[in-house]
Amino acid sequence: MEIVNYSKLKAKPFTVSRSFIYGINGEIKNCIACLDDSSILYIAGSNFVLYNMEKQTQTFIPIYSYNYMFDFVNEGFPQKDENLLTGILQKNTNYTINVMEVCYPYIAVAMQTSENIPLIEVFDVNNVKKKKILYGNETSTEFINVAFSNDKACILAQSGEPDWLLYFWLWNKGKKLSIIKTSNNYGGEIIQIAVNNYETSMVIVSVIGTSILRVYRYVENALKLVNQVRTEYKCVCHTWVNKNRIVIGTENKKILIYENGEFIGVIDHYVIPNGFANISDHLDNISKINVITPFSTGFAVGNDYGIISIFEKTEDSEGYYKKNHDEVLESSAVKSMAVHVNKKGLLVTLQNNQVYYIQVYVDIEKNIDQGFEHLILPFHDGSIIDMDTCIWKPIIVTCGSDKTIRIWNYRDNFVEIIKKYEFDPICLSLHPNGLFLLVGFHNSVKIMTILHNDLYEHWSTNIIGCVQCKFSYGGQFYAIIHGSTIHIYSSWTYSIIWIIRGHTSKVRSICWSNDDRKLFSCDVEGTICVWNIPERKRENILTVPGQQFINGVFTPDYRYLYILEGSGKIWKFDDKNLIYQIPQNLELNNLCISNSGNILIGSTNTGEIRIIHINQDNEQAISFYDLSVHSGQITKLAISNDDSLIFSCSKDGCIAIINLRENNDEIVVTSPKQIAKKFNSNEMLITKSDLQSTIETIMKLTNKVNVSHINVIFFFCLFFFFLKKNSFYTVDIIFFKN
Repeated sequence: MEIVNYSKLKAKPFTVSRSFIYGINGEIKNCIACLDDSSILYIAGSNFVLYNMEKQTQTFIPIYSYNYMFDFVNEGFPQKDENLLTGILQKNTNYTINVMEVCYPYIAVAMQTSENIPLIEVFDVNNVKKKKILYGNETSTEFINVAFSNDKACILAQSGEPDWLLYFWLWNKGKKLSIIKTSNNYGGEIIQIAVNNYETSMVIVSVIGTSILRVYRYVENALKLVNQVRTEYKCVCHTWVNKNRIVIGTENKKILIYENGEFIGVIDHYVIPNGFANISDHLDNISKINVITPFSTGFAVGNDYGIISIFEKTEDSEGYYKKNHDEVLESSAVKSMAVHVNKKGLLVTLQNNQVYYIQVYVDIEKNIDQGFEHLILPFHDGSIIDMDTCIWKPIIVTCGSDKTIRIWNYRDNFVEIIKKYEFDPICLSLHPNGLFLLVGFHNSVKIMTILHNDLYEHWSTNIIGCVQCKFSYGGQFYAIIHGSTIHIYSSWTYSIIWIIRGHTSKVRSICWSNDDRKLFSCDVEGTICVWNIPERKRENILTVPGQQFINGVFTPDYRYLYILEGSGKIWKFDDKNLIYQIPQNLELNNLCISNSGNILIGSTNTGEIRIIHINQDNEQAISFYDLSVHSGQITKLAISNDDSLIFSCSKDGCIAIINLRENNDEIVVTSPKQIAKKFNSNEMLITKSDLQSTIETIMKLTNKVNVSHINVIFFFCLFFFFLKKNSFYTVDIIFFKN
């Protein structure tokens, strides 16, 4: 059997598009930028996300999609490797993004392939189907920093070890204008470059190394060194704050100020992080300055403890800048900052993948400090381990390596509940009604009631090492893997119905049929079993020598099984025999099926989702479509009950929602809000104590309002009484005298 690429079909069997992504790749340098008053741009998974803050909508530019037109710059790269590079660009999706630079409408990202080929991709936001790809000499292995020139026509890029070369391209023409080695003869580390955007007549770029500052100017068709300064401090970041002045942040709380290549001042940057009582306690935990961003009247500094410090220019004789105030966000390192176009705020990303908007305006006289807030949503910090969705409610539940369980409302785009635990949640399953949650920890399995603002534990069992737990499709049973056995419980009595002991090795995966009568299981040795729950017997057992099965899914009529094999092949079984195999050119690691049975969805370790369409009239006609969504291994897939949305989560900490529609004669509603309005329940649970407390609070506030109304009525009565006894003129005089 051969499967056909979706792009080669004249009649498309389905339509797919990205809907929303929760998360951000916070480890990437300069991973956020502001485009206009209401739109920002950042990287989430394998996409540029253009987020409208007012409408709370997203549009996407795929970074790893190679269906677009490419302009290759082959200057400086060996001709014999050009075909190799082209093949890598078209087929390989295993990339590492190092840094992003935005100069609207252009975006440049420096990335590195698994073959250690460093690339710079240039995108145009207004024409996403065209982009440039730049690469350096064959000795370069990565680009550590990228910057646009002031006129947007050129790109400067600093390569890493071992060559430490500064490249200068006229990028739109694909012309390499100059290359210069920025490190010393001993191979000293280069950390960052910065372009002087205040100088418009020529290109000036500064480079900082471990203990050095160099300034280059493009003259006479070459980059030439014009200034070089050594310092005793280890430099980390720097920026230009005017035409002649550079500010440098160091590892040991110092801010160095240089003007025209000469040292003119230093600022001791002391901040007290949370958990330290005073400066003396903090001296042994010196905070490294990670980011410096210039304002029109100063600059902002972000450090290792999630503290943003605002400095402003001063005219007194004590110094050039003084600190206005600090904003303490979280105990996580600041990774990038960008100034909002209205000049009144900062966009800040932290190492734990959180995004903040700091509403500060640098004004010495007014000293306005309006605090900060999450710009989008509080995302997971680190990889997402498991995920599930339900039938009744427009929610998905995730658990991550940050030891939190989060409930996301994908209809209204907000996080309903965040609950942190002492130990990592390993697996979870959401009841079809969306009111109960089954969670497996390393030493126990718990059932929790989902309240309006919390998760309330009301049942627990001491099962160690549960790798998967799963509510049945109708919610009347739940299954828990315990080593080589599977425990089947009743959801109403919490009593054990059956302990399945048919496997000889650890069970890897389980799956319920839609009628709750059958359970599929596979173990690490490749044995697959189908169990009849009402009759408590094994219906089928199959072992294929030399094959390792990962998981499987029942068809909606529960007559067949699609089973995913370790090499990526999908096998279709009936009760006893193998019917056929669906070959794959990708190694899939997850599998789920639509409720119509026409679509299989698989995922990869490199962040791709493969959607496979099976023609029920002719099962030999199988087509597929690949969608690059994440930048890391996809850990779980799910699909909504009406087959209109695909959910995926990944080790990159992002959750993706994909629109899906089968192109048939049936009318399919694909808008998440319309779907939720038609099918979803809005009810929520609340404990009796919380309800009583809420009622008491309402009664107290009502009494206060009633008392206020009585006082107002009494005042008016008294006022009209005086009007009646005296003339209006007299009352008016008394009123104004008092």
